[in-house]
Amino acid sequence: MVTSIKFCKTMQIFYPKSLQLNPNSFPGDSVDDCPRDLSIKEAQRIGCRNRLNADSYGHFREAKYTQTKHHFWWKINAVMSALEMTRSHSGDFMFIEEDHYLSPDALHVWKLIKQFRNDNEIITLGSYTRSVDFVQNGHLIERSQWISSRHNMAFIINRNIWHQIKDCAQSFCTYDDYNWDWSLQYVSENCLKSPLYTLVVSTPRVYHTGECGLHHKTKRCNNKEIIQTIRDTFESSKNYLFPKRMALHKRPQKAFRMPKPNGGWADPRDHELCLNQTNHSFG
Repeated sequence: MVTSIKFCKTMQIFYPKSLQLNPNSFPGDSVDDCPRDLSIKEAQRIGCRNRLNADSYGHFREAKYTQTKHHFWWKINAVMSALEMTRSHSGDFMFIEEDHYLSPDALHVWKLIKQFRNDNEIITLGSYTRSVDFVQNGHLIERSQWISSRHNMAFIINRNIWHQIKDCAQSFCTYDDYNWDWSLQYVSENCLKSPLYTLVVSTPRVYHTGECGLHHKTKRCNNKEIIQTIRDTFESSKNYLFPKRMALHKRPQKAFRMPKPNGGWADPRDHELCLNQTNHSFG
């Protein structure tokens, strides 16, 4: 897939602490680790390794879940601070995933939005809205408090924001939530001087195509229908893509309340590895 990309330069990087490389030892599941649902009392009795480190809900770590937060933190530190090709880049960084589908005008819209952005704001090109209307809303953007469950798709940051997040590595790496986005939300609410804000497009320019993965239980993994629906939307709206300008649309914002953590991140080994991946050398 990577070698098929022709419109820009690419570089593939590999996480050295992946489960594939460490299937039977940390950060994978070690043979002497406590099973997730083992009671704390039973864990104490059998003496499994992490018996003293149950999460907020009395569960023990699962490597397939902790992996996602580790990978995100390693990746963002590698790109921002370690990788020679990018560590001196002074512009924006867009984070997209392998199952994200970009509209033909995604980069065009990003460039238009930049003129509205304060230096301390994220730009979000994706959203989970079910209402896609390029005709009425294709040129509109909104300013909102950054909320992880809404604004974690195709988010764009600059170094100013990154330095603030990086300074809160301790909060990110020790918060009892295996999700990187909710951990980042915790940082925004509890560590930064002021919460993160974002400029988000009213009509998404990036769409999620995946039906399988960490948070999906379905066995139906064919996303061709979803991709075709997205393509059909672009085709029917082609006269409204590539707007000449964007407009800031103001609407009332609901007050955000930080939910309880999801757990799964109470093991000191995970905390230590996460912190060690801050300011790492590339490798």
